[in-house]
Amino acid sequence: MNVVPAELLLSAQRALLGAIFPELRLIKVKRAGSTIFFTAVADRPLSEAAMEALSIAATEIIADFPDCSRISEQFFVTEAELPKEDVLQEGWVYQRAEEQVSDFHPLQTLALMLLWFRQSSTKPYVHDDGNTERRVQRGENG
Repeated sequence: MNVVPAELLLSAQRALLGAIFPELRLIKVKRAGSTIFFTAVADRPLSEAAMEALSIAATEIIADFPDCSRISEQFFVTEAELPKEDVLQEGWVYQRAEEQVSDFHPLQTLALMLLWFRQSSTKPYVHDDGNTERRVQRGENG
């Protein structure tokens, strides 16, 4: 496996301090020969301030590598699902937490759960750590 060097990842993390704007979904860095590839994915067009902050970060990254002569800055705007790729090989530095889209509507999920409980002949497993049992008993007794 060919992973992105730790020095490049650490350089990018340092350079990106204070440069992450809300519209950013993903930032990754990668090196090929004397070129560093800096890729940012956003959910909407980047503001001028965000573009400037990311360009400054890219400049700081390449400054840490005197043997690199070029940095390629790529900015994408998409709400599509993020790529399914090896984050170590592709140099992911930042990924925003996003809600997972379910294949089921919440009511479908509830209906399936109710159906399962009705068909199940066993009671759901409840973990009891001792403290929980005492709280339940106090609640039931008064």
